[in-house]
Amino acid sequence: MAAIRRRDNKAERIILKQLTSRGHGYRRYHRIVGTPDIAFRRAKVAVFVDGDYWHGRVLVEHGLEGLRATFKTERREWWVAKIVANISRDRVADAALAQLGWRVVRLWEHDVIADPIGSTDRVCQAIHPSSDCGRDLRTHSGSSSPILDQRVANT
Repeated sequence: MAAIRRRDNKAERIILKQLTSRGHGYRRYHRIVGTPDIAFRRAKVAVFVDGDYWHGRVLVEHGLEGLRATFKTERREWWVAKIVANISRDRVADAALAQLGWRVVRLWEHDVIADPIGSTDRVCQAIHPSSDCGRDLRTHSGSSSPILDQRVANT
C-alpha cells in the first residue's frame, strides 16, 4: 500500500499533459473543500482523478456484495467500511463545492489511462460548456461523456 501514490500518479500526469497541450491554466491541489487534484479557479471547476480501488469503483458498479467479494481477508468489513467512508467523504465534498458555486468533475483513474482524450474533453466541457475546447476534431471524432459523473452506490 505504501507504493500507491497519492499525488502525481500516472492518470494525473496524463490528464495534466492533455490539459497543458490544449492551453489550459490550472492549479494543483487548490486549498478548497475536498482539495481537488486540478482546479480552474476562474471557471470554478474542480477535477478529481479518483483511484478505482480507494474510491470504490467496484462498489459503484457492482454494489456492496461485489465490494465484499474483492477482499480476501479477515478484516473484510473494516475495508468495506473504509471504502464506503471514502465515497461518503467524496459526496460531502461534491455537495460543499456545488454549494460554493463550483462544478465538479470526477474521473476514474482507469478511464483516464484508457481514454485520455475523452477524459480531457469532459474537463474541457465543464470549463467551456459551449465550445470544443481547442480539441482537434480531425484526430478525435468521439463524443464527450456527461460533464458530471453521477455515482450512485448501493450502500
